[in-house]
Amino acid sequence: MLIANPMYDAVFKHPLEDPESARLIVGTILGEDIEEIELAPQESAVVVRPRDDGPRLSDFTVQRIDFAATVRTAAGDRLRVLIEVQKSHYSADVARFRKYLGQRYADEQGYVTVSERGGDRSRALPLLTIYFLGRRLPKTDATVLRVARRYLDAVTGEELPQREDFVEALTHDCYVVQVPFLAGNKREWERKRPVASGPCAVGVAGPEACPARSEAKFRVAYGALSDERRNDLEKLLSVFDQRLQTADQHMLELDHAAIPTAYAPVLRRLEAAAADAAVAESMALEDEILGEWNRMQRDIDEAKETIADRDETIADHEKTIAERDEAIAGHEKTIAERDEAIAEAQEALLSQRARIDALERRLAGSDDA
Repeated sequence: MLIANPMYDAVFKHPLEDPESARLIVGTILGEDIEEIELAPQESAVVVRPRDDGPRLSDFTVQRIDFAATVRTAAGDRLRVLIEVQKSHYSADVARFRKYLGQRYADEQGYVTVSERGGDRSRALPLLTIYFLGRRLPKTDATVLRVARRYLDAVTGEELPQREDFVEALTHDCYVVQVPFLAGNKREWERKRPVASGPCAVGVAGPEACPARSEAKFRVAYGALSDERRNDLEKLLSVFDQRLQTADQHMLELDHAAIPTAYAPVLRRLEAAAADAAVAESMALEDEILGEWNRMQRDIDEAKETIADRDETIADHEKTIAERDEAIAGHEKTIAERDEAIAEAQEALLSQRARIDALERRLAGSDDA
């Protein structure tokens, strides 16, 4: 089955614009039955300035599409879900995410009116964020990382079961999908295994004593990194597996039989996107933009390296000048001390000369007498 690559914004929006597909994606990630979902794509403009000898045109504006949805779970909880896809690493990512979160916290669409004794009041919906990252986090190898808040009594350490509107309005849970870990490239993970040493290295100790050599334990820990998918969540997210790219990186060749039939609406939307000429054009433009951003980032990194080298050279020069100034100051001190000694010697000679002149005058007076 050929589907469009959902790591492209132009493709990812197709299932998320369909309430049924969006409900399946969000609900599976959250592990919740979503009874109701209201979608609201959020567009933000980014100005890109290509180099003078680069691709066509001068400055152009890119519309980034982030997705926000208000959902109601089977338990009756309502919350605001924010979804972001990021293929590459840019130094401004975190700052942009924080700014985006701040805007969503202030967004009037994130509030609902509730009726209580004494009348109606406005209540902020809890936020929840889902990030699809095309790069790996440096310290976490979980396919899907869940960051879940807990209410604890700081004095007793007891976990508190009740939720407070005040706290829910100002904090949020988070899910991070690490797309590279969805790939079934087991050789990469063989490379990441701990290096055996001692009895494990020579095969004296058995697998029980050497977890790094235990295939069973390895599969439990890293099952998603082999060709196995451990649960429905990983099966659904396999549509992001970049190992499945065809000769055209915009397309993925997927074994639809490996995906539970419940997710057929998602597959149909991605399959339709693969046949859409407008989507293909958008993906080509996104590649061009990504290439331009990568070039800009390389230019920035090279400029920073040049500046660092220049600063180091300037620091060396300043150190040399300081040492030279210190040497000159030492020479000047020596000269001053020598001049002072010469002045003292001249003064002593003048004093001695005066005494000699006085003695000569006295002797001359005696001779006259």
